[in-house]
Amino acid sequence: MEINKKVFILIADDDQDDILMLSELFEQHGLLNPLYIVSDGVELLEFLERRGKYEMVKVSPRPDLILLDLTMPRIDGYAALQKIKSNVLLRDIPIIIMTSSTSETDIAKSREYNVDGYLQKPIVYKSFIEVIELLSDKGIYLNE
Repeated sequence: MEINKKVFILIADDDQDDILMLSELFEQHGLLNPLYIVSDGVELLEFLERRGKYEMVKVSPRPDLILLDLTMPRIDGYAALQKIKSNVLLRDIPIIIMTSSTSETDIAKSREYNVDGYLQKPIVYKSFIEVIELLSDKGIYLNE
């Protein structure tokens, strides 16, 4: 990935407080990446597959990173994750799970899908920085 390329981030989360906190963390760290927000698994898949109100590329650019909540309405994070990873056109998009779960089962299940990270909510400064470092290790450089 080119260092100067804009990195588009898609946040899939139904909790407005979590979205606000993430947006503030990005802003506090000078990360000015374009953020796109969807509030459930159906909307996430529509965005990624450019269906419905997301047909236009301007409205739904291919994300370079997905921050995915596991507990969302309509289609939960695991079902969405399964559909993304089974789609040859989408499976290479890095995904970081965001959840309040501390269950080893959830962590193990996420690893089965080869996610790129696991953030526990509430997201604190230290774990946010660890994710940024993990992404840069994978060649994803957030705009600073």
